[in-house]
Amino acid sequence: MVMKSKFAITTLCLLLLLAIVQASSSVDLLRKKRTVCAFGQRLCGTRCYGGSQQCLGGSVVCDFGQRLCGTRCYGGSQQCLGGSVVCDFGQRLCGTRCYGGSQQCLGGVVCDFGQRLCAEAINRSFNEIKSYVENRRHNLLQSLKTTQDHKLKILNDQLNLILNEKSKIEQECAIFQEACDIHILTQRIQELNDRIERMSVLGEPRENSFMKFEFRHNQALQDLARSLNSVGRIRVSSTYPPLCRAKIEPAVANLQCAIHIETVDYNGNVRIDGGDPLTVNIWDPYGKLCEYNFHDKQSGTYTIIFRPLISGNHKIDIRIFDRPISGSPFIIDVTKHNNPLWSFGKRGRGDNELSMPVSVIVDDSAEREQVYVLDPGNSRIKCLTLNGKFIGHLVTDTLLESTSTGLAYRSSTSRFYLLDWKSKLITEFSIANSDSSSNENSQITIHHQITCSSFNEPVQIAVFEQHQNSLLICDNNTFLIVDSRTGDLINKIDTRLFGIKTIKGFTIGLQDEIIVGDHRIHILSYEGKYLRQISSLTQQQIVDVDVHIAHQPPDLIPSYHKQLQSSISLPPHSKSTNILTAKGGFYTALCVDKNGLLLAGKCEKDGFARIEIYDNQGHLLRIIDSYTQRLRRPCSLATTRDGCVFCVDLTTDSIRKYRYT
Repeated sequence: MVMKSKFAITTLCLLLLLAIVQASSSVDLLRKKRTVCAFGQRLCGTRCYGGSQQCLGGSVVCDFGQRLCGTRCYGGSQQCLGGSVVCDFGQRLCGTRCYGGSQQCLGGVVCDFGQRLCAEAINRSFNEIKSYVENRRHNLLQSLKTTQDHKLKILNDQLNLILNEKSKIEQECAIFQEACDIHILTQRIQELNDRIERMSVLGEPRENSFMKFEFRHNQALQDLARSLNSVGRIRVSSTYPPLCRAKIEPAVANLQCAIHIETVDYNGNVRIDGGDPLTVNIWDPYGKLCEYNFHDKQSGTYTIIFRPLISGNHKIDIRIFDRPISGSPFIIDVTKHNNPLWSFGKRGRGDNELSMPVSVIVDDSAEREQVYVLDPGNSRIKCLTLNGKFIGHLVTDTLLESTSTGLAYRSSTSRFYLLDWKSKLITEFSIANSDSSSNENSQITIHHQITCSSFNEPVQIAVFEQHQNSLLICDNNTFLIVDSRTGDLINKIDTRLFGIKTIKGFTIGLQDEIIVGDHRIHILSYEGKYLRQISSLTQQQIVDVDVHIAHQPPDLIPSYHKQLQSSISLPPHSKSTNILTAKGGFYTALCVDKNGLLLAGKCEKDGFARIEIYDNQGHLLRIIDSYTQRLRRPCSLATTRDGCVFCVDLTTDSIRKYRYT
């Protein structure tokens, strides 16, 4: 019986002990839940019911917050004790508000990031202003210290002077005590009294302690306040990247390509101011980034200029606020072939037709901006806009005949020179009352006509810019330099002495050098001295560019790309390489632009022609092959300020415009 009682008591004690342990565990668990709940409530901003944390309506709208939290909250289904910490972190990043426990952040991450960057920029800028203020304070304190030292120096010098005078008086007093003569003593006492009187004046301080800082003595404080009020601004933009558009010009290898970006706001209205942060990346077919120039026109439009070095697909990524614009990234196909921007004319007598055109002149001044084509087959000079639109014909009356073969223009004086090979007359004239839209009211003013006794069959004419009164005439494979005022012969240059049998084309360089074309290009001085020769493609060294692709040479000469690959191998990063091409051909049209680039139209034996572009050192840069509209016989070239060239093709009775830079 006693044993059973002991067993029952022991069992009861164990049960009580177990109950106490369970109760303690429950209390600890409840405390932990309450702690976590309170922590989660503070972090997530939700409420705890029955010790469990339930996000009421905690739908995470922000994708960034969703990625951080990892789940979506629908109603109160999400119970995330630890996840609420991440959710609250996303909330702090977004800077948004919770309505009914739901976290809604629409792009707030970027806004908060931009706000922090802007705040840092403000702090940096005003720290710079503070440095200016601190420098001014330091300068004023330094000026105060300098002034104090100057005053102290003056007072110390005066004190030393007083001490010196005192010492002299004491010495004289000692001498007086030894003197016995009353007259001498009286005289010395009088002198001593005079000196003591002067000492009283000497004892007055020559400087004072007055030093005052004036703060409002002028308008500087008001000016500073006004300046500070205008320092800095918070710039915002209503640009909406998904609606912004980009227009990309046709891209040709080794020519500049322009990308025009037009920005609009959310409502589709074109913006009228600039300053947007654009990010542009351009990759060539091999993934290398291309360099570019960025121009903000401050009118809501932007221009990007880049030069693709090789043909193939290029990828262009354009972003505003780090968000892609409409259509970005763009894939553009950079072609090897340089085709005409436009072509005007065919054989005939109509307004849009030509008959044996032989010369083209460009007047791209702001007042006129016209293209003049000498059309001797129709006995007229045709006027076009720079975009190839027909304007009209110059009212020439009997001035121009079918035998007129040369037309030149001196831009410095706005004078035209017309050469008639049959009458051997050179007519100087100008155009008055001309505008870019109509030539109905244009009037030709003839200034004078000249001829030269040395003329035999003058066929072409050019003007010198350095020698204002000189004209260059091609006459029977001989150059004649004549005075434009009197027609007197200045010089005669026989090109046969230099091995030039037939002059196919010529022009004048920037330094009045004479550039002659046959099957090569020769350069003579104004005086007729042979200077040098630009070799044809059989011996020409092509200027290479720094290309990172070892197996892909740059498309400097697009029409000969395949031939170059088969005949030569360009090592990477080489500077020049000799190339071999078919022999033959001759240069029929030459022109020098304002930057010194030489453009040469060359006819080949296969019946096609091209335009070659050389630098001022004679290196071949690129070729205009006109692949879609082949040139047959270019006979005249004229360039514009924006890097375009007009070419008159005699065989096809047309004029074409190309880009060459």
